[in-house]
Amino acid sequence: MNKEQPQIESLEAAVAKRGLPSESTWQDVNRYDDKMARSKEAKTVGLPEDSSWNEIFERGSTD
Repeated sequence: MNKEQPQIESLEAAVAKRGLPSESTWQDVNRYDDKMARSKEAKTVGLPEDSSWNEIFERGSTD
């Protein structure tokens, strides 16, 4: 079977897509993605957007 390979975007495309400064690095892109994912998960379990992953997992495991 021919499996479709995921497309890896260029750093420039990743930076532009996220609205980050043009001098951003892959580390900045990854940090931004983590922050957005953490914020979304925090809201899902009823915590403030700036909660840590530990707080999110603790809340999620007690509900």
